[in-house]
Amino acid sequence: MNLSEELNIVALQPTITLHNLDDNLDNYRLFFQEKLDLMNQIDVICFPEYWNGLRMNSTSETTFSESVQYLKSIAQAYSTWIVGGSQIIEEKEQFYNRSLIIDQRGEIVGKYDKQRLFGYELTQEITPGKSLFIWKMGDFRAGVRICNDLWNLNLVQELISKEIDLLFVPALTVVPEESLTNYGQHIWHNLAFIRAKEGAMAVVVSDTAKSVLSDPYWSTGASCIADPSQNFTNQEPLGMNMLKKIDSGGRGILTKTINLLQLRAQRAYRKTAGLLA
Repeated sequence: MNLSEELNIVALQPTITLHNLDDNLDNYRLFFQEKLDLMNQIDVICFPEYWNGLRMNSTSETTFSESVQYLKSIAQAYSTWIVGGSQIIEEKEQFYNRSLIIDQRGEIVGKYDKQRLFGYELTQEITPGKSLFIWKMGDFRAGVRICNDLWNLNLVQELISKEIDLLFVPALTVVPEESLTNYGQHIWHNLAFIRAKEGAMAVVVSDTAKSVLSDPYWSTGASCIADPSQNFTNQEPLGMNMLKKIDSGGRGILTKTINLLQLRAQRAYRKTAGLLA
């Protein structure tokens, strides 16, 4: 595909087992085998936050290396870009929640460390990131924010000011009981939709499928792809034709083809209308 015109995107929504790298890698292998025909047509895959299921107390130099090597192998096998969700990395005696950007050759071309830490991260020895990373895939300009970062208007506005076309958001949305999982999906779908419209950029959220994550917390399965360039019709409530999601919150894969000219036409319109600085 000509990456100057269109990009075929996948947002993964896997089921994750905490602290078990082998099980999680096996689940991903099965995932990709099930969708083999699809995967051979993909330009970029976004994994969720803590995609390998590991935390501070289950991460080691060995598991980190094995995890990174797996992401590289997927990039090479399908000749696709990888937004490597996020995972714990120790660097200079500090720990970060880091996303790695990997190109089609399996080379790491950039990194981004989560800046707005959430909940349990605040009680751990995790250090907030400080730097921005923007990269190009063909003519598309892309950026990444991790989960709670998307709620920080300043972090979003920083990317909007750079006129990015795609915002990738590895996420791990959690609620304290199963009865709230639909609520968690609802607010995240709306957040992605609003961020996409206000920035005239496609927003790709990759989340963990709905399941008991750790007693009593549930992941919600709020993965979605919001494309602000799609036309709104009164026949489709709330412009949901602009938002692709997995209603059940279950295990699955979201795909969307993003057209660069349509995105930039939407940006030009919003500027002309005074809706975008």
